[in-house]
This record gives sequence, C-alpha cells and structure tokens, in this order.
Amino acid sequence: MSAAQGTPADTAKPKAPVQQPVKQPVVIEAPIPLPVDSQAVLDTATVRQRRDSVHADSVKADTLRAPTARAEAPMLPETGTGWQWNRDEMFASGAITLADLLERVPGAIQFRPSWFHSPATVSFLGDPGAIRVFLDGVELDALDPRNGNVLDLATIPLWTLEEVRVERGARELRVHLRSLRYDRTIANTRVDVSTGDLGTNLYRGFYGKRYAHGEVLQAGLQQYATSDPTTGLAGANAGGRSLALMLRTGWARGPWSADAFIVRDGRTRNTEVAYSTKGGNAETILGTAIADSIPALRSTRTDAYVRGAYGDPESGPWLQAIAATSAFREATGQSGARLPPPVTKSDSVRGYGTLADTQPSRAQYVFAGGLTRWGARISATARLRVFDGLTVTSPSARASWDTRFGAVSARAERDGFNHSNTLEAGITALPFPFVSLTAVAERQQGANDGTPPGNAIRAEAGVHYRSAWLAGGVLLRDSTLVDVPLVYYSDYAPGSPNRPASRIAVGDARGVFASVRGKLYRDVGLDATATRWNSPDLFRPQLESHAELYFRTHWLKRFPDGRFGFNGTAIYESRSAATFPAPDAAATSTVRGVQLLSTLIEFQIRSAYISWQLRNIINNQYGVIPGYLQSRRSTNFYGVRWEFYN
Repeated sequence: MSAAQGTPADTAKPKAPVQQPVKQPVVIEAPIPLPVDSQAVLDTATVRQRRDSVHADSVKADTLRAPTARAEAPMLPETGTGWQWNRDEMFASGAITLADLLERVPGAIQFRPSWFHSPATVSFLGDPGAIRVFLDGVELDALDPRNGNVLDLATIPLWTLEEVRVERGARELRVHLRSLRYDRTIANTRVDVSTGDLGTNLYRGFYGKRYAHGEVLQAGLQQYATSDPTTGLAGANAGGRSLALMLRTGWARGPWSADAFIVRDGRTRNTEVAYSTKGGNAETILGTAIADSIPALRSTRTDAYVRGAYGDPESGPWLQAIAATSAFREATGQSGARLPPPVTKSDSVRGYGTLADTQPSRAQYVFAGGLTRWGARISATARLRVFDGLTVTSPSARASWDTRFGAVSARAERDGFNHSNTLEAGITALPFPFVSLTAVAERQQGANDGTPPGNAIRAEAGVHYRSAWLAGGVLLRDSTLVDVPLVYYSDYAPGSPNRPASRIAVGDARGVFASVRGKLYRDVGLDATATRWNSPDLFRPQLESHAELYFRTHWLKRFPDGRFGFNGTAIYESRSAATFPAPDAAATSTVRGVQLLSTLIEFQIRSAYISWQLRNIINNQYGVIPGYLQSRRSTNFYGVRWEFYN
C-alpha cells in the first residue's frame, strides 16, 4: 500500500527549468505626418512609413525624444490643402531660394537680375513689399538699407527649414517658416553636393542628435559660389558666394522645451553690370536699364533667438516666449566708380535709417499663446521691436474653426510702424465633398504714413477630380502705395541719385486666376497656375503662368520597401512684359515678356537622391528686370543629397 501511495524516486519527472525573458532592445517607431497629396513630393505617405519602419528595425539603439517647440503657422481658408511644403517637398520641387517656391502662388511673380546669387524679390498683386516672412514666429525685417522695405528673398535660409506655409491673404502673403528639428537619439548626418553652369558649386552638411535627458544638438552649414562672365565689371566676373552656419541647442521633455537657435550668413555679391548698356539690340529685349549696375556687396546677416515653450500650436493649449535679435553688417569697402548712395531715414518708412558701413540691428520680443481643440484655433501674439531708441509694438489676434462642412477664420492686427489697423476674415464652404467655395476679405485703415485706406478680396471656387483640385477665382485690391526694391536702383547716375522714391502710388488691381494641382491619373500629375490682370502695372505683368507636369513613382510592386523613387518634371513658365519705374519719376522702363521650358529629373536610391535640373532648355535670351540679362543659354544644375544614420 505504501508503495502504491508513494512515487518512486527513479520515475519522478524533473521540473523544466524556468525560462528567463530575454530583454530586447527598445525600438520606438515614430508616426510620420502624411504629406499633402497635391504638392510636388517624391515620397508618398506609404513609402515614408515603410522607410521609417525599415530604419527602426535596423537601428537597435534608437529612441525618440520629445521634439522642440514649433511656431504657430496659421493658414486662411483655402481650396484644397493650400500652399505648403514639407522638407521633402521643398527639395523635390527644385527650388533653390524661397522666391522659387512663392512664384507658384497665384498673383505672385519673381524678379531677379540673374542667377540665384543676385537679389530676389516677389511681387504679390504688384507690391514687392507684400511678402512678410516669419521664421519660427520671429518676423524677418529688411535690414539691408539698400533694399528699402523689401526683403531680399535670396537670403532666406531655405536649407534650414522643415516646413514652409503660405498664409495667402487678400492683400499680402504671410510666409511661415519652421526650422528643422530632430527627435532621435541616434545621430543623423546629411551631405548635399551640387554643381552646374555659371561656375556654380554648392555644399551642405547637417548633423543632429538627441540625448538621454532630452538635450538637443543640431548644426549645419551651406557654402556656395557662382561666377558669370557675361555681366561682370571691367573684365571681372559677376556672381557671388556665401557661407552660412546654423546651430540649435536646447532641451525638450513632454510639453516643455527651451532652445536657442542661430543662423549666420556671410555673403559676397560682385558688381553686376546691366547688359543693355553694352549696346547692340539688347535694349530691344531688356528695355532701358533702370540703373547701370548693381554694386558689389559684402555683408553678414545674423538671426538668433532663445525660446521657452509649453505645448504645441497644432494641438491643445500652448504658450511661447521668444527673445530674438537680427543684425546686418556691411563691409564692402566703399571705393570705385559704382558706389551705393548714402541711405538716410527719409529713404524708409520703417525706420531703417542708417548709413553705409554701419550695423543695423534690432531686438524682437514675441509673446504668443492659444488653444487648438475640436477643430477650433484661438491665438494672440504681442510683438515688440526695439531699435534706435524706439519700441514698436504690433499686437495681433486670430480665430478659426474647421469642420467637415467648411471653415471660418478671422484676424486682427495693428501695425506698430504706421499705426494702421487690419481686419481680415475668410470662409470656405463644402456643400459637397468635391466642391469648395472660398472667400477672404481684408480692410486696412488708419495709417499715418500716407497709405490710403483700402479693401482687398480673394474669392475662388474649386472642384475635386481624382486626386487633384481644379480652381478659379478673382483677386481684387484698391489703389495704394507699394514698396520699391531699391536694390535694383542703387547706383549713381551723373548728377543724380538715380533712384525713385521708396514707395510709389499704383492703381487698383483686378485679376482672375486658375489652377490645377494634384495627380490626374495614377502617378501623373499637374501643378499649374495662371493669372491675368485687367491691365499691366508696375511690378505686375498682365499675364503670368507657371505649370509643372510630373511623373512621380516609387514602383512599389518592384521595391516594396520604398528604397527607389523617380521624379520627372517638365516646367513651363510664361510672363508678359513687365514695367518698372524709371529714375525719372515721369517715365517707366519695360522688359519684354518671355516663355521658358525647363526640366527636373530625380532618382532616389536608398537614402540618396540624385537630381538634375536643366533650366531654359530652348535657350531664350531674356530678362525680367529692365537692362539685366538672364543666362543666354540653358543652365545645368545637378547634384546628390545623401543621408546617414550613424
């Protein structure tokens, strides 16, 4: 019995050893924001997510950290997704400067004497001063006294950005730039190398890393040089060069962040002589030169800020406080026959009074906050500028509400320089998912600098077809004063300063526009806009258009991991004759219209992008500023962008 009740020792089954769980490296996959369908972008949302997942599987020590703050980047009601570009889209577009991006917006047109080293402006509704640019919430002012009140868009550091949003108002464009942020603990390195015609060489480098406790370090540089013998002075080449540096350091954890950011750009621009002064039949095409040259310039611009922030303007409550400084230092070494004229406070209504060989600078303090929830956005901003013993305060407030049936928006702002008040309101109605009706109206009044009160309206209707929006509308603006890009007039004529006033009167603007944006069939799409005004006016050709027919694919059936891509784009640009005020206030100078055809081809192979632009492939001889000649032959620009995770 005892034997039956007991289990013999030699038949007892040993217990299986306890298996200890093996610790696996923590891998966090970050959701990637979906790109805008209608934008010129090489990466699709699916490819971006697959590529990120593959990368996360192969990098075992990578984790995410809370991102540093981003600035508010509001948009008024639009047909479709509006005008915005993320970092991939900016580079896939072929744009070299911010002006290259903005000329795609209806009613906006770019002016520059030659290649991308030269000063570039964009006129909106015929006003070169109607472009306001905000970098991380800090407004970038035109500090170079030779530009007047017009910002040189060729100096905007496009390569340092992660996003560009255009708030398309009825009277002006407010361009919101968000600087590049990095959120991974594994180090990221990127190298861009490009070269091309006109002695063009461009190099970029970027490094980013996050640390265990939320610290951030980002650094970058860009160097370029160009050389054009066509319009140089006395046997020397025109052209220029630049060395720009970027640095961000700070900390972010949860909704809190603090960071410091600086961009410093040292540029040299050689004297550029108006080609029509060389005789021949150039004046027939280019018109009478409004100045015989654009003088040489050697300068350094520095924009820096420190920022403390809570929350994100895209979700929930948020607050930001920014202390910024901007400085422009000119050290050309004034000598020779072509001197820029002395600049005094009478040359500018914005108080940019300064003399040559000095350092204009100003401090800017920004306090902003708001709430974004349930489709509603409410925010307010106080902006203080301190310079030359003055304090200029410009408060603003805005509110908007987005629903599946449409959106409404309102904005109020007081200009601390001329004490004018601006009220703006917009609405978008979506009676059907494929139909959009949009209107934006603005009223400005109370200015003490001679600017007359006036109204402006933008209205449009759009239809959604496949993945594209087809839209048309009107642009209306009352007569007003517009800013003159004085940089194109900054030389002496015998016995005369040879420059118009910094602001001149223009008539009202009445125009219509049409656009097609998005994919029409599979991977074939069209991004095109055309604008026609009731009559030409200063800085405003009567007709202008920009069209991009593209084929973009990742061939996912063959490369499901998204490591291959192709972008082929044909670009057509057209503009009618453009008129500028001549040095004689009673005269004007007109440059003939032009039609251009260009191409862009780009291949993606793993994390490398190989691109080739060929501009003006039909070799048109043309100019867009009276007297100044663009390249008389097609211009190649090609290179590679390569990203590494160390």
